[in-house]
Order: sequence, then C-alpha cells, then structure tokens
Amino acid sequence: MSAISTGQFIAYEKYSESRDATNCRACHGNFRANDYVSMVDGQTWADLHELHQGILNEDCFVCHQSSLFPVQITRSLGGDGAIEPYACMGCHGRLEDGPITPSVRDCTEANPCVDGPGAAMRQRHFRAGETECAACHTDSNPANFVPVGESALPEYYKNPGDPFHPNIPKDPCNADGSENFAGDPIGIDNDGDGDYDATLGDAQNWDTTDPDCACLTDSLIFSVRSQSDFTWQPPASDACPVLFDVAKGNLSDPRATGAFGAASCFENNDTDLQASDAATPSSTDGFYYLSRVEGDSWDTGTESTSRDSSLTVCSTP
Repeated sequence: MSAISTGQFIAYEKYSESRDATNCRACHGNFRANDYVSMVDGQTWADLHELHQGILNEDCFVCHQSSLFPVQITRSLGGDGAIEPYACMGCHGRLEDGPITPSVRDCTEANPCVDGPGAAMRQRHFRAGETECAACHTDSNPANFVPVGESALPEYYKNPGDPFHPNIPKDPCNADGSENFAGDPIGIDNDGDGDYDATLGDAQNWDTTDPDCACLTDSLIFSVRSQSDFTWQPPASDACPVLFDVAKGNLSDPRATGAFGAASCFENNDTDLQASDAATPSSTDGFYYLSRVEGDSWDTGTESTSRDSSLTVCSTP
C-alpha cells in the first residue's frame, strides 16, 4: 500500500510546474480560480480548491505535502485519522487496476509502463482525445487494458480517515449521491469507460448509467392463462439496494395504450428474488410482471419510451 507514496508518474507528476499553464492546469486551469467550467457538463463549478476543502474538511495534508506547492498527483503527507498519503489518487485512482512498480519514474516511450492506480483516469482522458499519456503508459489506451469496474472503491472511499472526513464519498456508483458536489448530479466516471452514474431520467439530459452500477433487474415476465411462479436477476453492483418491487398488470392495457398506468404493486420492498401469483388471467388476456430495485427505474435501458412516466406504483420506504 505504501508504494504509491514513492512518487509514481501517473499522467503528470504535478498539477502544474510553476503555477502556470502546464500539466493538468493546461486544460483544467487554475485550481484556485473561481470560474472553473467543467469539461464534462459545461457548468461553472466555481473554485476547485474550495470544493475539495469542503470534501476533506479543510484537512490540507490529504492532498499537500509540507511545502504545499507543488501539488504532487500521487503523494501527500496524509491527513487526520491516519488517512494514507495518496493525494489525488486517493479518490481518482484504484489500486486494483494493476501492479505498482517502484521504477515507474523510469517510464519512457522506449520503456512504457502499465501502472495501475491511474489507469482509469488516463483512459477517461484518452477517450476525450488527450492521448499524451499513452506514450509511456500502455494502459491509457482502452484497447490495451480493462480497469476494474465502476463499483471498485478508490482508497479514500475505503478508508476515509473517519471521523475526520465525513464528506469523502463512500459509493463509487453514487447511489447515495455522495459524489455530487457540483454540476450535474451524475457522479464520477471512476473506471474511465465514459459512462457516468446517473440513472435514466436523472440529471437533466444525462441518460446513461454505468453498467457496472446499474440497479436494474432486467425482468419482464408474462403469464398467460395459468398461475405464475417467477424469479428475477439481482443488479450487477453490490452498491445497489437489496429491496425489490414487483408491479403487475393486464397485458391488454399496455397493448392498447402503450403505458402502464393501470398496473398495481404486487410486491413492495421485498427481500428475495422470487414471487408467486395464484391468480389466473382471463381466457382472452394475460398478466405481466415487472421488477425493479427499490426506488430505482422500471426500465432496462433499452426502451424507446421510459416506463417510469406511467408506472408509478410501489412506494419507496
């Protein structure tokens, strides 16, 4: 674990070289300016330094060394509560993404490295057209390396130095909204695949959900002229809630209207992955059943029209 504090070269070693438009600052600007505009959602987030101070309860040495400047991307003094000295990589990297080599400073175009903690961040930049890191880090190119999924916890999420940093996010899938500090509430693309954590219909026009975090059960079950015993699949992410809802309706209703407004709540806040219905449909109709993770979408992500607009049964706890 301590190897990451030896000063690995991950993208750039420092945020900037001399408080000038170099390294990360060349694109992201002055960290202390009050007019930062996100390259993801186009919104003004104001002062990035103050934003991070709020996340870290003004514990400067989570990110800084004793000299405060320059800011190293991968090493700091470590903060209160024995939080590790990982600096930026504490929240923006994952140790599970690969080996950390002590000689990583020796990465060159002739001797490229695969260096785990920053792989996903580099791939996020690579997909955005910033490919400079790939000259030394082969894992910057998604064709060469697959980072661990979105649900893998960054180190500071795992060990935030409690109780000193209660605002550090706990869930990389953002089911609890803990990654929403500014701009559109879509969380962070922790695995660098270009998908954010917003669920369908949330965050204005964002309509993608990282599949590693999708709290969708993807089950539509039909029953025609017989009683029904059925099961559904759990969501992909361990970060999702463990309660499930099931809606029931007559097949003739969505066939006639294209909507699910006549559905009823068959099971609410259920804890297992199965249900049974002894009722028998009429000879000219059938039943449909839809399941979802409690409080999430009734959609599977493939619908041309969201079911959520008409399917409003089953209340949240």
